Amino acid sequence: MVDNITIYIDNYITGRSSKREWCQYVPKVKEGKKPLPKKYHYFRRRLYNNKRNSFLLLSLRYDDTKDIFRLRINGSVKKWYLNGNTLEDLTKPQYEDCIKTIAEKIATPYSELLNSRNTKIETGFTICLKAKFTDLLKNFVWYKNFERIEEDETTIYFRGEYYSFILYEKNIEIKSKNRTVKNDCIATEKPINFTKSYLRFEVKVNRICGVTFYKEKANTTNKVITNWNEIVQQIQTYFKDIEFLDLDVNIDNPENITFSELKKYLIFIGIKFFGLEKVLELFNKINTGTNKTKYRNEIFSLIRSFTPPNIVLREELLCEFESKINTLSYNKHNSYSYYNKEIKQIEDKLK
Repeated sequence: MVDNITIYIDNYITGRSSKREWCQYVPKVKEGKKPLPKKYHYFRRRLYNNKRNSFLLLSLRYDDTKDIFRLRINGSVKKWYLNGNTLEDLTKPQYEDCIKTIAEKIATPYSELLNSRNTKIETGFTICLKAKFTDLLKNFVWYKNFERIEEDETTIYFRGEYYSFILYEKNIEIKSKNRTVKNDCIATEKPINFTKSYLRFEVKVNRICGVTFYKEKANTTNKVITNWNEIVQQIQTYFKDIEFLDLDVNIDNPENITFSELKKYLIFIGIKFFGLEKVLELFNKINTGTNKTKYRNEIFSLIRSFTPPNIVLREELLCEFESKINTLSYNKHNSYSYYNKEIKQIEDKLK
């Protein structure tokens, strides 16, 4: 469930690790920000996992006035703990063990790391789908007033001020997994054909303090563990709230219809012709006063009315999502889900 994190330990004691491991550097000053105080000095190093195929970045800030070190840990704990890019998702026991392992490697008490501050967190699920879902990304069309960005027909972003969503076809990464990298040269083996596809949904919180739920439930490492199931359910809520519309439907020319039905038919044909993204772009330029939500929902409702009842993409998708939710909600009798075991078997075939 948890992927990327940014953690701060505000009073970190460095005497327990070799100073030779740290390299001093000068951070770049962000545009519009004040120059960095001269009292601060910065150091960093990589914290590799046991197989040395993934690392977390450790950054130290030393305050020579107060004689205090602050440690920042950031990177993908999922890749770090599960040894690279994988279809698996961290379960709660795995995440706890990951935090304990990090604490051991940086010579810090586990309790101290539990109480550390979280400023950013990225969570998500990989869902195994039937092959027919390959082109479903385009059907995720709207979420609140977030900016929708489509990239290479394989990735969609919904970007907000403090948090964003990412949906992409994970199977593309799977197919690229059977590559070997050595001395910056990539040798690609015979590609593997898959009968299933994999949808990855991620919630990326760039400022935990700016999102009420995460500020209350996930602003420390200990809270992430304590509120694990609530965070899982929150991801599901976000996913359900994304407007999902299937425009890829073929309808016959209407017969024996009323004038009102004809108008709706022509509007639907117009939406398909221009594309919903263009229609929403034009819609946002219209002065609708306080009726913006009402009129937008009318557009969405009209599109749904032309979706045949036998097409239930969203329902099937939500069913698969619900199944994955159940595997990641903590169960002391099933700490390593059957889903992750099945995924592991698939990945072993790639090695």
